[in-house]
Amino acid sequence: MSSTNPGGDLRARLAAHGYHLFLRPDRPTGWWVTIRNGDDATQRPIEARAGSRDEALQMAERLFTSHRLTELDASIRASGRTPPPWTEPGQAARVDTLAAFAAASD
Repeated sequence: MSSTNPGGDLRARLAAHGYHLFLRPDRPTGWWVTIRNGDDATQRPIEARAGSRDEALQMAERLFTSHRLTELDASIRASGRTPPPWTEPGQAARVDTLAAFAAASD
């Protein structure tokens, strides 16, 4: 993340998919990362601990991307379709492609 506000950028990215990011200091050192689905209060949040705030942001990006890829793939397959071939240069771009593909079926 090359932005001057990586936390805000990541929060906006997650919000676009219906998720919320929470960062909480863990005294005396470290940070807790919590990612919640804003649309499903019954879904268990994704939680992890990192050594620093920067590490927490990086971990949050990786955790969200992995979780969302799995979730979108399952949703597409449950609708009886096959996800499109992977042509994107990275996982973040793949999330956006799968989200658009899944929304097109709705």
